[in-house]
Amino acid sequence: MSIVESLRASLQEKNQSFAGISPGSSQAMVAGRNRLMDWILLVTGLTPPPAGRVMAALRRFHESRQIYSAMHARFLCHGCTVLYDRSAPYLIEDARAFPLLLDYVDRFQHRPWLFRRAFTGLMRAYFTYEPGVPDPGAGPFHNRETGWENRKKLRQFLVERQSVIHMPDFHPDWVSAILEHPEVFSEKPCLPYVSAALQDDFTAFNDVLERLQIGRTSWFARGLVYEQVDKIIEKPDAEFRRHISTSISLFNRNRWSVDKGLAKILNRYAENENTEANTRLRDFSVAQWRNPWLSDQAMGWKPVRTDARRMVTSWVKEHLVSQFFLLLARGTPFDQRRARFWSQYQDQIDALYFALGSSVKTSFSHDFIELRKVMEGHLLGLSNAGSPGNNACIFIIGSYVIVEFGENHNPAYVYDRRAQLPFELRRGFNVSADQSGLRNTRSHAFVRKLDHFDAESGSWEDAFEAALLRLGIAKRV
Repeated sequence: MSIVESLRASLQEKNQSFAGISPGSSQAMVAGRNRLMDWILLVTGLTPPPAGRVMAALRRFHESRQIYSAMHARFLCHGCTVLYDRSAPYLIEDARAFPLLLDYVDRFQHRPWLFRRAFTGLMRAYFTYEPGVPDPGAGPFHNRETGWENRKKLRQFLVERQSVIHMPDFHPDWVSAILEHPEVFSEKPCLPYVSAALQDDFTAFNDVLERLQIGRTSWFARGLVYEQVDKIIEKPDAEFRRHISTSISLFNRNRWSVDKGLAKILNRYAENENTEANTRLRDFSVAQWRNPWLSDQAMGWKPVRTDARRMVTSWVKEHLVSQFFLLLARGTPFDQRRARFWSQYQDQIDALYFALGSSVKTSFSHDFIELRKVMEGHLLGLSNAGSPGNNACIFIIGSYVIVEFGENHNPAYVYDRRAQLPFELRRGFNVSADQSGLRNTRSHAFVRKLDHFDAESGSWEDAFEAALLRLGIAKRV
């Protein structure tokens, strides 16, 4: 049966369905109208054909390398990114087959109704296929290089054939959307929406997504995020910093675009004259990729430049030292002094461990849960601490290990790690806070104690600074 005959039969069926309706039956008329509109939408809209028919068309083409009809071509257009056989690539990644399909569809320019139905499948492939991203589900014949070339041909085809889908008598909504937003097939399709998006206005962009049925995980949706980020990182330092919160809100709304976009923001921040810690950016980065200076958590940080990663590492260390003295200790004015003192050495700290007493180790407090999460891999248990609320902070700076306790006025203990330490800094291990462990003054590694008492000759901070300087440890200038 030809397409015209099929259409005639369908219309005849609809006419017959109205035949038994009495003139006064408005409810039946409305129901009939709705059925007719559903049918028109099926024929003219973006609804894809059944998956089984698409698969059958792909397999038939794979066997014969021929296209048999406009209907066959339509199914192939909707199957461009469907893996129909693990011994074959996607159709869009086939160097010979995909150009053949475009040429075949091009024959129907003079029959816009047929051309539109193939166009919708090609448009779906355009918004779905992303050759720059590895696709584990693409099978062993995945060919991104060919896919990239064919996608460029596809974009050019869609640009040049937009006029064909325009018909004076009837425009489905998706055709009207393309008429209103012709830039969707341009080389920078998201650029027209960036200025409004930076003002938190996504009206036009969401209109395109909805009317063309573009998924939120499409490269097109991510593209707007990347275009916004590119605009933000081009701004002068002060203006760029003002847009940090905008960037993070953007990533929160588009979680699939975080890695690439966040790396750009961090790399740009590291170029600022002033790289002081941005609390929200630090916390968001650690929540996304975990701790940048823990080797077993470093994979997510690969897109970030070394200088930017070092910057965030410094922020995290300063934050953790502060958290120890203000959260894990008692947060007294004395503890605040300790936090300020050690923050001057954050760039010299090579590693940091927290030994937690039972109170903090098992606490369900949000702050403690978040702290344990950030320090995962560098957490120890603390026993014989005198109090379940006591904790220890263990700094590794160069050749030395320095132990500070949470309870006020406990001295700090300095050890030389070139000798055998009286405790082990290994994930999940328990360390003892008594004289057999963190307070072992008989160990060959023991160097000295540092007391937190002010004297007439100066503050304890002055005494600490002088003692550390004699060990070759200088504070940040």
